[in-house]
Amino acid sequence: MITFYDLWKIKTRIAASRDTAAHKRNLKLLELKDLSIDEIIEKFTFKVMCEENKEFCALLVRKKPCHEMNAEDLNCYSCMCQNYKLEIGFDKEQNLYKIGFCQANSKFGFYKATHTKEENPKNYLILNCINCNIPHNKVFIKGKIEQDIKKFL
Repeated sequence: MITFYDLWKIKTRIAASRDTAAHKRNLKLLELKDLSIDEIIEKFTFKVMCEENKEFCALLVRKKPCHEMNAEDLNCYSCMCQNYKLEIGFDKEQNLYKIGFCQANSKFGFYKATHTKEENPKNYLILNCINCNIPHNKVFIKGKIEQDIKKFL
């Protein structure tokens, strides 16, 4: 069975990825500070990011969106959604530990069975948000950019 230490390592890796994405986003926002919010939103669309910012994410290099959305509608500004909370829990039905929950209670998230990458893999559940578009729609993004501009600029 997976140990709490194993889960903590997984949680730490996800948190580090989230921090890296936020840092890259903030640097890009500083670079774009003289543009209008609508222009900033456009610069963070998946389509434009694939063309201009491949280094932002490995999925951009492969032109493989992280969510099931049209490339023109998918926006990368809220990469690693702030509604995704990295908490460890336990699913009694499946008798497995789980990582993550959605603070916005999106009906599109689901727990996916996965396992550690070692010689003797250990199973756990992780919240998968591939079907959710809440943090990627333009209304949400606009509000987030407005908040961030006040905070960072």
